[in-house]
Amino acid sequence: MRLPASLRARRQVLAAVKAGGRRCLEAGIDLLFSPACLSCGSGLSEVHQGILLCHECRDELVQSSHSRCLRCAAEIDPTAIAGDGCRRCGKQSFHFDTVTTLGRYEGRLRQMVLATKQAKHVPLTRTLGRLLAESNRDTLRAPAPEVLVPTPMHWARRAVRGVNGPEILCHELSRRLALPQARAVRCRRNIKLQHGLGAAARRRNVRRAFAVKGGYDFHGARVLLIDDILTTGATASEVSGVLKARGAAWVGVAIVARTMIDD
Repeated sequence: MRLPASLRARRQVLAAVKAGGRRCLEAGIDLLFSPACLSCGSGLSEVHQGILLCHECRDELVQSSHSRCLRCAAEIDPTAIAGDGCRRCGKQSFHFDTVTTLGRYEGRLRQMVLATKQAKHVPLTRTLGRLLAESNRDTLRAPAPEVLVPTPMHWARRAVRGVNGPEILCHELSRRLALPQARAVRCRRNIKLQHGLGAAARRRNVRRAFAVKGGYDFHGARVLLIDDILTTGATASEVSGVLKARGAAWVGVAIVARTMIDD
């Protein structure tokens, strides 16, 4: 896989400076202000790995007790064979190979994900990215991805919203997993919001909506695509398709929340 020289240079020159500077800044903020849980607001006696969540909220979000389909991350019976797909995805065709998630899109996690769609909640997005990385570190490294790519947002929607959550999540995962990131995919048109659309309509809505930017060659590469939510998998599959068309050998998807509606 070949990444642009500018990306390689930026990563090599600034990585150490950024890491050291960020740690100093976070330590200084902790000295000035008592940290609080970004979910329930309770005071934190300690902050582990920069994740601003209390133990109760963290345990509620990390639903590790659920067995999940390795292909689409839907919850399944523990005795089911998950490698070739579950009842939700077994008959569907995806361009991605596997999905890793933090938990189910409901309750506290749903509220937090919805909040991350506002620019004022960037710290919350960072915490969710850190939690996703820490709670799924081994899974996200098998097979070992070589580069992380965020799901893009059209510039017009980005201008209105002021933030693209998957880019922030991708940045945090890149830091925690010590892997490069590349904003290598662009959204070619301002697609209709997927909310409220059925599976077939979602696939039509995103068809040919994404493209890999010039200068990126993913030949033979293992790519981890980052997004916040997965419902039918239409968007993730479409983006994965353009990455594979540019040569990617494997595309995994890492998300914060998996919806549980029937696809």
